[in-house]
Amino acid sequence: MMNEWGMGWGGMWFGPLFWIVLVVIVMMVGTSMARRQRTGRDSPGSEPGTARAILDARFAKGEIEREEYETRRKALI
Repeated sequence: MMNEWGMGWGGMWFGPLFWIVLVVIVMMVGTSMARRQRTGRDSPGSEPGTARAILDARFAKGEIEREEYETRRKALI
């Protein structure tokens, strides 16, 4: 069957399908942007942190010895 636009019955399914796909794409983009923004701010590796936290982390990893750790910690206080 043909209507006055010449699309037939197939055009009846294209419109709603197009809008459903468009809404899904917009939701995916929004979710991706929200995750990227949230993980950019809250991830522990993204911000350098305080000097004391960096010093503690270096000592915990074994990058500096106890004497150097205590000397630098006293200098920070």
